[in-house]
Formats: sequence, C-alpha cells, structure tokens
Amino acid sequence: MEKKRRNRAKQILTLDERLARQAQSLRMRACHTASAQERSLLFKRARQMEEARDISALLSAPASQPVRAKDLSSKGCNAS
Repeated sequence: MEKKRRNRAKQILTLDERLARQAQSLRMRACHTASAQERSLLFKRARQMEEARDISALLSAPASQPVRAKDLSSKGCNAS
C-alpha cells in the first residue's frame, strides 16, 4: 500500500490576499447571476471569506495591540 504524498506547493499569495480575491470573485459572480437563490448563496460565501480574513487578522495581531471590530455589514454589488 502506497503512502499518500502531501501536496507541498508553496503559496504565492498570503492567506489574506487569497481570501480577498475569492470574496471579490464571488461578489462579481453574484452580481451577474440571474437566480436569486444562487446570488444569495454567493453573497453568503463572500461574507464568510471576509469574516475569515477578519478572524485571521485577529489571530495574527500582536497581543499588545487591541484589534478594533470591523463593520461586517453585507456589501452589495457596487462595493469594491
């Protein structure tokens, strides 16, 4: 039985950049989707990506500096 090999590809972009790009991509797809149900799901996934970015920033912040809570309100199609 062969042992599974781990994917050792190095990430070029940081986690923060990858999450931001994914959220932006999901928002663009949502704006161009006709189905209201699918659009809602895509916006939800984009918000999850942004929340993951916020959590990542919280966890990587130095303990001596307090992190201010961001406004996590949903952004529409016109948001960048």
